[in-house]
Amino acid sequence: MCHEIICSLPAWCCGPERRDMVFLVEDNDEGMQGMAIAWVHLLFSFKHCNITYPCVLLDRYVKSAQPNAATGMWKVEPQFEGTGHSVWHMQTVEHLDTIYCAAHLMSVFGNGPLPICFDFRDSLDAFTTFYVNKYVDNHAHEIVF
Repeated sequence: MCHEIICSLPAWCCGPERRDMVFLVEDNDEGMQGMAIAWVHLLFSFKHCNITYPCVLLDRYVKSAQPNAATGMWKVEPQFEGTGHSVWHMQTVEHLDTIYCAAHLMSVFGNGPLPICFDFRDSLDAFTTFYVNKYVDNHAHEIVF
């Protein structure tokens, strides 16, 4: 794979927003140990001293210490800042080069059913824990071990 398109759009085909999940390179550890998961909110760039810096605004996710024993998949949760009534997603601005590739998350469901009117596009806001899907394609399977 030479290129991959990462999207962050306020509206997709006159419909709801589309914001992709990505793997971020944090350090030189292999596999998921050296990666973080983030939700892309804005792609932008700025110039300083005639140098263009491509950047991305992200919501960060925290991964579990080890993969799940039953599935072999890592669990992640949104990372929050603040205390009491003032709690928000931890957002960071990173250089675009820290994005490795797109990620696919699967919701960790509870015991009850979802409402009939539940829209899949609300999953990242409605659920609190997700599996990082390593079975979505061969690239993810090689990254997330």
